[in-house]
Amino acid sequence: MDIVVRNGTVVDPVSLKETRADVAVKDGILAFVGEGAPRGSLELDASGSLVLPGLIDTHMHFEHRVGDPYTVLRFLLLQGVTTAFAGHCGEGVTMKEYREWFSQNPVLNMGFMTGATTLR
Repeated sequence: MDIVVRNGTVVDPVSLKETRADVAVKDGILAFVGEGAPRGSLELDASGSLVLPGLIDTHMHFEHRVGDPYTVLRFLLLQGVTTAFAGHCGEGVTMKEYREWFSQNPVLNMGFMTGATTLR
């Protein structure tokens, strides 16, 4: 396994029951949830912590003019957000600008909207 998170609290989405479990990832895909995961290249102890999948922020106000856009994205990542959607403000950022910002090395998976005024 590539990553193994051990002894975390996991909530079963069907029964809503909390259990202590190991969570393992292989090649970027969830490969194991349960007791006794195989060894991983990276192992983390999640004792006393809730283990969640990456969160999705469907409505963030991304104001790039305040400073470095990556600062906002790093803060989201620290909160557990791995996917975010921006552009709800209609502030006039074009899709070309968004692509330029995030074509290098995106910190998160991003989706964008653009205002009707920008498209005119």
